[in-house]
Amino acid sequence: IKPRQGRYTMLFPLTLLFAAIFYGGNICRTLVANGSIPITPGVWSVPILMSIGMLFFIARDFSLLRKLSR
Repeated sequence: IKPRQGRYTMLFPLTLLFAAIFYGGNICRTLVANGSIPITPGVWSVPILMSIGMLFFIARDFSLLRKLSR
């Protein structure tokens, strides 16, 4: 954290991320309940997207992407 940043600088981005995950799960659940999409991809789409994003950031932090691109 930079000296001029407050303690709550990450609160707004994390709130947006939580809202996106929460509403994404609700939308998928509604689509499954209405029969618009099948159960398997509907229930697991949000957790799979979160896992892919998490693995990307972990790989970036450990610089695995740079090692693999050589």
